[in-house]
Amino acid sequence: MDRREALACLADDPDDVYNRRMFGLVPTTIVLVLSIVTYGLRIYCRRKTGQGVKWDDILMGIGTVISFEPAICEYLLLANGLGHHICHVPADQSKRFAVISFALQRANQPALACIKLSILLFYLRIFSSERWLRWAAYANMAYTICWAISTWIVNLTVCTPIAFYYDHTIPGGKCKNQVISGTANGALSLLGDVCILVLPLPVIWKLKINTRRKIALCGVFLLGCL
Repeated sequence: MDRREALACLADDPDDVYNRRMFGLVPTTIVLVLSIVTYGLRIYCRRKTGQGVKWDDILMGIGTVISFEPAICEYLLLANGLGHHICHVPADQSKRFAVISFALQRANQPALACIKLSILLFYLRIFSSERWLRWAAYANMAYTICWAISTWIVNLTVCTPIAFYYDHTIPGGKCKNQVISGTANGALSLLGDVCILVLPLPVIWKLKINTRRKIALCGVFLLGCL
């Protein structure tokens, strides 16, 4: 047991393990099922209307498949002590827990990047007549790719050597401040999300329809902020 685990044992023992574990199990399962169903409906509608599968559909599918990895890791974490007090988790499970936590973070950026790029390709397809929007979408795509690669590398190398992330018995190992890197990653991701969400709004507002419909359309495109 390292120093962090020893200090954690001084904390109060959680008295409601079942609810704590359900808090991880239920949302993960709901989101996983919804992502599969919504993507399936998307492809079904494409084929039903005879439009065929586009590149934005393919990228969304890739992002959906990659996102299965964090969900699987969440289930494995639950099987290895998630929700239990650290003092009640056997040493071998604690090691597996750390390895699974490390693996969980490897898929976040690739999955999000595919989903964001899919949305931008969708914009390029339906707003192709707007030159400024095309350039803005390309710029956002470049930003998204750079963000995904850089943050993936930073997260991978936050500890030196890399294995020190899940094995603190390695002599001479050290980790950078993960709070700072995590906050920076979240802020950069949020910036890209905001740019993607607001990108089509000026085009929608120029449409020759009444204000109520404009607001409704803007609301549909802004659903992504949820």
